[in-house]
Amino acid sequence: MSIKKIFFMNRWLLVISYAILIFVLTSVSSLSYPKFGFDPVDKIYHFLVYAVFSYLLFLALSQKENRFFKGNPHFFSILLGGAHALGSELYQISVPGRYCDFFDFLADFIGVVSVQFFLFVIQRSRKQKVES
Repeated sequence: MSIKKIFFMNRWLLVISYAILIFVLTSVSSLSYPKFGFDPVDKIYHFLVYAVFSYLLFLALSQKENRFFKGNPHFFSILLGGAHALGSELYQISVPGRYCDFFDFLADFIGVVSVQFFLFVIQRSRKQKVES
């Protein structure tokens, strides 16, 4: 197996492992606690977890071997990250002691989008420096 294929597979292995970790954490009912009102610390955790997930998705989707996704890895990272966040929140309906929270999903999605925006700006500025 070539080094490129190993590197390609390792990036996807990271994405899949992290997605499974999120799934496992959302399956544990003891991580949840009764919330009264808006808890900003909880939303920061949600934001950070999905910001990392978004970055890992971008790394995997922006590889040359991804012919389909290569054209717009930011869009597909947002699509896949947002779908995972929504699925994670909806899944929690079936977990005893957990619940689906729109604001948790919103924090997740903002984490996904903000990382992609940041990466897009960095890529754009690098491209402009090369063209100058």
